[in-house]
Amino acid sequence: MESNESKPNYSPIFEFKIMLLRPKPEKGHEKEWVLKSFGATKDMIKVYNYIEKKDAVTPEDIAQEFNKSIEESIEILDQLYNLGIVEKLGRGYLIEYPLHIALRRKTLKMLEKILLEISDIAKRAEKIKVRSNE
Repeated sequence: MESNESKPNYSPIFEFKIMLLRPKPEKGHEKEWVLKSFGATKDMIKVYNYIEKKDAVTPEDIAQEFNKSIEESIEILDQLYNLGIVEKLGRGYLIEYPLHIALRRKTLKMLEKILLEISDIAKRAEKIKVRSNE
């Protein structure tokens, strides 16, 4: 039996979900399809649409508009921020770029950085394995 000391306890610091959905969206439903492709919930989509109509919002604005707690509002806003489609400025959240541009400028770069880091660790693991087989 292996001891727990030999197994590291990993904790996610960032979680990202991406899906290619079928069928492709009908005209007028593209934004919802894109957001759902990134794992956005109905609440996240509603909040994103609300932010689009405002210059900036706070967690308190979201809590009041959608009858959520401040904690729930912060969680939704932070999820949109983590996707790279909403910016954070102090306590406010805003949409700096149209969705397609934010996905290319922010989300794609975040994904690339994460995948490169994972790839580097995989490469390091393969070097260790090759050396141990020699």
